[in-house]
Amino acid sequence: MSWKPKLLTQLRNEIRTLGYAYSTEKTYVYWVRDYILFHHKKHPAELNHEHIRVYLNHLVNNRNCAPSIQNQALSALLFLYKKLLDKPDFYVEGLNWSKKPKRLPVVLSKDEISKIITSADTNVQLHLKLMYGAGLRVSELIRLRICDLDFEHGQIRIHSSKGKEKSHAVNNPDDLR
Repeated sequence: MSWKPKLLTQLRNEIRTLGYAYSTEKTYVYWVRDYILFHHKKHPAELNHEHIRVYLNHLVNNRNCAPSIQNQALSALLFLYKKLLDKPDFYVEGLNWSKKPKRLPVVLSKDEISKIITSADTNVQLHLKLMYGAGLRVSELIRLRICDLDFEHGQIRIHSSKGKEKSHAVNNPDDLR
């Protein structure tokens, strides 16, 4: 069991060195540990792409993992082999990334939107109008500050969750006033 602290510590250090998010670190460590335990504590250097295929099939068939979870596990394992075990050309032959089934969005009529907005508290109506009118996500609305509103040009500066900033034009600049 000497592999556990050494390999997982190396994995954590590599993830931190590359500046990945803490949530990514936790996720990758979880999947690498699970992969090793699934293969009876064998060191990943002793395993190959066929072992990854067997593991991912196990996730699908025995654990009923969603496509996004399968992709998480695959990303963690590819990171392990390419970055930590220094195999930059490592790939799993014939394995495709899982895809979520596509669903058609529910589109509300203008009347339904109007009813939703008018039925909300007065304080919330402005938020709803901004979200609907400018196509903002909830997370973007939460980060919005007064200084992000450009009344002169009818634009809103949006701050994404990854710290990037983008401008977003409003269809009717008078809505900002």
